Amino acid sequence: MLKDIATGSTGSSPERMVVFKDKLYFLATNTGNVRQLWETDGTENGTKIVASLASASSLVVYNNQLYLSGRITNNDEVGAELYKVNLPDANLSAATSHAPEIKVFPNPSNGEFYLSNLKSGTFELFDLTGKLVKQGNFSGGKIATSVQPGYYILKVKTSATTVMIEKIKIQ
Repeated sequence: MLKDIATGSTGSSPERMVVFKDKLYFLATNTGNVRQLWETDGTENGTKIVASLASASSLVVYNNQLYLSGRITNNDEVGAELYKVNLPDANLSAATSHAPEIKVFPNPSNGEFYLSNLKSGTFELFDLTGKLVKQGNFSGGKIATSVQPGYYILKVKTSATTVMIEKIKIQ
């Protein structure tokens, strides 16, 4: 375990991982059931909260910017919005451009996955030790793999430099 975000047996449910400027950003829930945006450089001391959120559904890198879809805890806005994460001070501002929300489905699957809002690009599949086990191109929003059942990290890139990392389960 890199860092105990939610102490106890509950777990922090880290998800929606993206790499941006040599750091990994992800969404997690703390012990108080508050959704948070986190960043890590791969060390315990380098793993920290970027922002607390009322809700969040996705992170995406587009045009060398990090975007977040969701609601900010201390914002007067009622509905979910698209925000640009301004680093290093981690301010969130309403974005003027729209990055696509990307989902991997079904998850878990038998090794065949579909990507919403992405038609073609490259993918890399890593086991939980970080070892690359499969890589290739995808088209039609479909990725087909033939690997042993288990948990993997899927990294997807497109020509527009969209990077998305998702934990997947192959049965």
